[in-house]
Amino acid sequence: MIFKSHFKKQFLFPPTLFSFGPEIVHLFCAKALKVAAIRAFLPEGKQLHAHLIKFGFCHVLSVQNQILSIYLKCNETKDALKLFDELPGRNVISWNIVIRGVVGCGNENVLNPYLGFSYFKRMLFEKVAPEDITLNALIGVCAKLHDIEIGVQLHCFAMKRGLDLDCFVGSALVDFYAKFGLVENSRMVFCAVTHRDLVMLNVVISCYALNCLPEEAFSIFNSMRSDGANGDEFTFSSLLSICDIFEYYDFGKQAHSLILKLSFESDILVANALIKICTQKMKM
Repeated sequence: MIFKSHFKKQFLFPPTLFSFGPEIVHLFCAKALKVAAIRAFLPEGKQLHAHLIKFGFCHVLSVQNQILSIYLKCNETKDALKLFDELPGRNVISWNIVIRGVVGCGNENVLNPYLGFSYFKRMLFEKVAPEDITLNALIGVCAKLHDIEIGVQLHCFAMKRGLDLDCFVGSALVDFYAKFGLVENSRMVFCAVTHRDLVMLNVVISCYALNCLPEEAFSIFNSMRSDGANGDEFTFSSLLSICDIFEYYDFGKQAHSLILKLSFESDILVANALIKICTQKMKM
């Protein structure tokens, strides 16, 4: 509570703030709005919104986008969509905020879980080019809704735009296909992406773990190690889950040594996986 109160004090407007030039006011409000969005401070965000309207600073699109982020982060979907529809101009950031926002407000959109796709269609109609962020959010919701048809359509769309080669989009596609058991599709997406980060490597390892393919998962991990990547807590929790299911206890010992070396043993996911392996081995 003390920590939260400390942050909320930052929203007190200096009495002389609006006596400064517009650049100073904009900078102050932009930073305050950013904190409000990250911390989901709705009352403070509304206060900032009111001040910006009062002093005529709401015409700045970057400020409007940050206000939009606050409302969506706080699950104020109706207010957010009303604000979005009233924007005199929208850029790709505006569209990404609203699409990712409505996708994330699951409890608010029970009656229309496909709301994000409606805004995606509007985005295309207004000739705004989607980005990797746009497709990542929509592919993720396809997995949640178990809608393979729309997911495949999005994959085709990404291929036409060349976004399927993007690591961020590729990770979402690998995860999407894995959840439907379409491992070969996941593998094809993974192989098509030339520049892969640790997140994508973790996703493909998780894909193989989910579909009970231990050899493939270990192969990716060994390749990572050869390239100098040690992995993180997500890597090891996925691999340890395979050790538990398939009784790969020798690898479990090696992984445990590496986990201790890299100081991941205190991570909850990793610790739980290690405890589970030890418990199963004691029962043998």
